[in-house]
Amino acid sequence: MLVGDSQSGNGGDIMMSAGGQAGDGLGTSTGSIDLVTPDNGNGETGGLELSSGAGKQSGPVRVTTGSTSSSNSGTIVLSTGQSSDGSAGSILMVSGDSEMQSGGSISVAAGSSTLSDGGSVSVVAGTGQTTGGGVLVATADTTSTGGASGSVAISTGTTVHGVSGSVKIDTGAALAHAASGIDIQVGASGEGNGGEINVLAGASMNGIGGAVAIRAGSSAAQATTSAGGVQVATAESFGQSGDVQVVTGSSTAAGSGSVDIITGDSDRAAGTLKLHAGQSTESAAASSISVVASASANTGGGVVISSGQSINEGSGAVLVGSADGEVASGEIGRAHV
Repeated sequence: MLVGDSQSGNGGDIMMSAGGQAGDGLGTSTGSIDLVTPDNGNGETGGLELSSGAGKQSGPVRVTTGSTSSSNSGTIVLSTGQSSDGSAGSILMVSGDSEMQSGGSISVAAGSSTLSDGGSVSVVAGTGQTTGGGVLVATADTTSTGGASGSVAISTGTTVHGVSGSVKIDTGAALAHAASGIDIQVGASGEGNGGEINVLAGASMNGIGGAVAIRAGSSAAQATTSAGGVQVATAESFGQSGDVQVVTGSSTAAGSGSVDIITGDSDRAAGTLKLHAGQSTESAAASSISVVASASANTGGGVVISSGQSINEGSGAVLVGSADGEVASGEIGRAHV
């Protein structure tokens, strides 16, 4: 099927239209258009290509369903055939390259609704007998001088009167094996500083700001196992290792927040708190532990060290001592801060 060329105007169009319903017909739908290549039991079947021609600006290719006023509009299905012995075919969406301008974009947007919920976008890998398929969201590498790789942003929309959506990242449960973990890792740097990880809760204009909670997993087993631990540590270094700071924010109109380090209650032995400075293996002085209360224009803050009380027996002891030394032990005396 071929239409004629034009020397001065637009080229001819090809329009394929299925039959409609005239008057009060007895049918329930209009006719369909099928573009199908024939089956081939001995080899590869023919392909089907929809493309616009090349030119100063190429034309678009649109695949749309019709609008409806009283029912659901039609669905667009892109699927490959099943395979018994080989791998099933893939669906590839690739935008065009450009030499001088930006490369083409790919946008996947669900439909909006005036009175009900907006549509969803689902990206789900296939199941498998051994391992399910993976989902990879990544930006391309760049090798140009001074160039930067693209960003990956996962965010929910803004709302005026309701609650904004949540972002949830979790791994599936494993009934007979260990569940997989979640790794959040920034890239290494060859010249500059390493990338940072910032976990920031939301601010509030009139209410309480959001909280940040990091909790280890619980264990449903009996006393033979324990809950997971939480470790906050800096990496080792040939130079000085990084610092760990637990700080509350400043306040001008009320008291600043507190820092509580508490072990949980137990029907048996409760957990202990240890403040331990690292050892020094060379001639440098070992590190110290300082507990200093805040200063004030009035009375300065106090330092209270108290042993635990007991209901049935004696309370705990408070011991202050210096360790043994090769030459002499340290002194216990009054400190001037």
